[in-house]
Amino acid sequence: MVKVTDLKFSLIYADDFDLTKAFYEKHFGFKESFEMAPTELGPQTWGMTGDVGMWIGGGHTPTKRDDRSARSGVMFGVDSAFTLLEELRADKVQIFQEDPIEMQPGVFWFQFEDPSGNIIEVLGGK
Repeated sequence: MVKVTDLKFSLIYADDFDLTKAFYEKHFGFKESFEMAPTELGPQTWGMTGDVGMWIGGGHTPTKRDDRSARSGVMFGVDSAFTLLEELRADKVQIFQEDPIEMQPGVFWFQFEDPSGNIIEVLGGK
């Protein structure tokens, strides 16, 4: 058995590349490091959200899921889960919980659907 040493970066599969990239720029501070050569599916880019590397690739087919679907996930750590939830709600983003749920004292969690149908999770403070 191999030992997992760390998590390298997040991958965001997008149908609408420009909309998805703009969403992560606005809500997570995604900063493009460089645009990668497009694949047969579409454009792709590499950048950072805080200290976490992120790849966004276009041309993928969205699948509608709900918060109980089996899937791989991405969880972002944020300073305030409540502030982000309100920003997303103002942009009419599908959020699966009414309010962030306290997972342990002072640590809150919720899930939302990004523009390409990916279910993303957030863990952060009040």
